[in-house]
Amino acid sequence: MESRLWRVTVSFCAGAVVASVSAAGFLDSFELPARDALLRLRSPRPVVATAVVAIDEESLRVSGSWPWPRERVAALVDRVAASGARTVAVDILLAEPRPGDDELALSLEGAGATLVSGLDGEGKWVVPPPALSRSARLAHGMIELDRDGVMRRLSMTKQAGEMSLPALSIAMASALRDAVVVTPGSVLEPGFRARTVDVPVVSAAGLLEGRTSEALRGRVVFIGLTALALGDRAVTPTTVEGRPDAGVVVHAAATEALVSGDVVHEVPPVVSGLLAAAFVALTFAWRPRRMSRRVAVGIALLATPLVAGIALLFTAKLLLPIVALALATGAAVGVMETLAAWRLQRSGSEAVARIASGLGDANLANDAGLVERLDELGALLDRRRRSDVESRRVLAHELKTPLASVRGLTQLLSGYKLGEDETRRVVALIEKETDKLQAMVGSLLEIERLALRELEATATTVDLSSLGRDRAELLRAGVAPSLVAEIEPGVRVRGDAALLERAIDNLVGNAVKYSPVGSKVSLRVMTAHVGAVVEVGDEGPGISAEERATIFQRFKRGSSAGETEGLGLGLALVAEVVKWHRGEVDVREGVRSGSIFRIVLPLTT
Repeated sequence: MESRLWRVTVSFCAGAVVASVSAAGFLDSFELPARDALLRLRSPRPVVATAVVAIDEESLRVSGSWPWPRERVAALVDRVAASGARTVAVDILLAEPRPGDDELALSLEGAGATLVSGLDGEGKWVVPPPALSRSARLAHGMIELDRDGVMRRLSMTKQAGEMSLPALSIAMASALRDAVVVTPGSVLEPGFRARTVDVPVVSAAGLLEGRTSEALRGRVVFIGLTALALGDRAVTPTTVEGRPDAGVVVHAAATEALVSGDVVHEVPPVVSGLLAAAFVALTFAWRPRRMSRRVAVGIALLATPLVAGIALLFTAKLLLPIVALALATGAAVGVMETLAAWRLQRSGSEAVARIASGLGDANLANDAGLVERLDELGALLDRRRRSDVESRRVLAHELKTPLASVRGLTQLLSGYKLGEDETRRVVALIEKETDKLQAMVGSLLEIERLALRELEATATTVDLSSLGRDRAELLRAGVAPSLVAEIEPGVRVRGDAALLERAIDNLVGNAVKYSPVGSKVSLRVMTAHVGAVVEVGDEGPGISAEERATIFQRFKRGSSAGETEGLGLGLALVAEVVKWHRGEVDVREGVRSGSIFRIVLPLTT
């Protein structure tokens, strides 16, 4: 339930972020080029409704430099009308009254022409003189550019003072198509499937020489400046890269888009946010367990915003903020993969800890880094395997001696007629050897059973101070009359009291066994910065530095043991008990002589 609530919360937060980013335009530097790329994926549409009559370099060479006399402009308008143009738009700002305005006014009125106006630096309208304004419709010819210098949208109207004028493209499209309704303040985004490069362009030079052009018949014809030194330049989403278009050609292409209904719409930020929340929720919900499938699903999820953007553009002419959606989806995929890696790390660490605990290596269980743990675990398993092989070899060797003795003694009993005293002696020897075998097998079984127990399932809080005092009293009354105990009160650990008693008994028993008769044996229980500490010291012959590293292995006995009886399993059992308690055991040289065996266990409250 908590996991589901967390996913829903994260999904809605991602949606809120995408909605805010889309509304503020923070990612426009990436979103706008991405949208342009999607618009270019659509197949071009032929230009059928508009054309351009260009006052180009050839026109200036033939008819003279700009500005032309108004009579020449009037003649050009008449030639365009005579070519069968449906209506004419003059994309030239004729702001000052000049001789010939009356003649031009007659031409404009006869062609049903539209004249452009503009705004000056102070935000005031710059309009043609009254003689021309009365003879033609007025529209603004301003091209609006985004931050990156691309013309993607146009305002249907511009307001300055009490005058409101429609955009030139809007005015010309509404003259051809009644469905284009001028709504003050609204913004339209032409799709530009009709590319600027495909707009028919006729040079004004030919028309002024008396020729007509069938390319103008039945079309909206824009008259404008295209000469490089005169006209303005603009780029649309579908402009050929590196070739900015003349402003009059851009107006013609925008009009073509409006007439054909090729208008795209941005998805509102709220809807974008809801889509982002849905994509993120889908990412959280659709995560296969198999790595190969997860890679395929991750790629599919990252591609979902792009696929959705293409589908909506081609079917509903809607523009998605695909970059913001892709980032949100990618972030969700990254979060899921991070969580999956974290869970794998945690589960792997827990598995390693459990295995290490079963093997009795607390240090490995506490190490950091899964890869390092696995490497160490592999090395530990290899050491344990080799140790087990060696233990079985040594066990077979150790069993041979008492078994051979028992076999020889039983043959002696069965093959010879012995006296009563001799028979009792042989039976006592057999009993001694079988006791030795039983002790050896019992110790080995105890060591193996300990490795199968779980500390968390069976451990309790043990008062190590009380346990140490009790064992000291019992051992002084039995095998260690010279035992000296120093017990710090209140030392507590998590573990098994019986196993800890066995470890202390083994250490004290070994100290007594390998020390001179009557020498001092010490037992200390205390706390230190490393944890709870149990130390057993003796005044025996000590253990060489070379043997200290192997003394806790099974069937290992120090060279100083001499003829002292022993199986070599007591210290191995101590080591297993300490490892099971997540502790450490070592042996060091005594202060004056002998050895000090030291157990360190984790403290508990």
